[in-house]
Amino acid sequence: MWIPPASENGGKLSEASELYAIIRTERALLNAEIAVVLVSTPDGLTDGDLRIIRQVIDARRGLIIAFNKWDAVEKGEAPDLALLGERYPFLAFAPVLNLSGLTGRNLNQLFQRIETVRAWYYRRVGTSELNRVILPVVAHTPPPRLKTGAVRVLYATQVQIAPTVIHLFSNRPLGLTPTYLQFMSRKLRESYAFTGVPFLLKPRGKRED
Repeated sequence: MWIPPASENGGKLSEASELYAIIRTERALLNAEIAVVLVSTPDGLTDGDLRIIRQVIDARRGLIIAFNKWDAVEKGEAPDLALLGERYPFLAFAPVLNLSGLTGRNLNQLFQRIETVRAWYYRRVGTSELNRVILPVVAHTPPPRLKTGAVRVLYATQVQIAPTVIHLFSNRPLGLTPTYLQFMSRKLRESYAFTGVPFLLKPRGKRED
């Protein structure tokens, strides 16, 4: 699935046009596995582009960000794409590259990235492998304690691919806060990159035997 820049056709989108773009993206994502979000390099990453990217992430589809029209900017004015993940940490998992539809620059690389993301989109990590990564992290940095007691992660298991969903079973699942889940996601990616895949870590209740 190819998503054009939010700034396409020039100028600022009207409210009606922006709403149509959101609806169109939602419909397209229903049948998509991977979304290539095209950003106009001369315009830079706009608020409209970021809204579209968040739609892709919320839909748990594979994500690639491609800065198109790279040939239209001077060398000194081109953005440093390596810094994109630092400025927008929630995008650090997504491949980013520059290309030019006019000259064909990096088109081969784009299709290679698509295959990489697709492979991770359909990747299933075994339960034992998953717990060998997650449980030591939890033991070293446990979730914050609740007034009702300690929060423990008992085990994790991947329950779905395409999109990827991983359940974290806990004695107190409400204690697994969004901040802690983000921390766990970063740690998991150190072992399993899930390149371009916005996987979901979902707390679940489970009693200890």
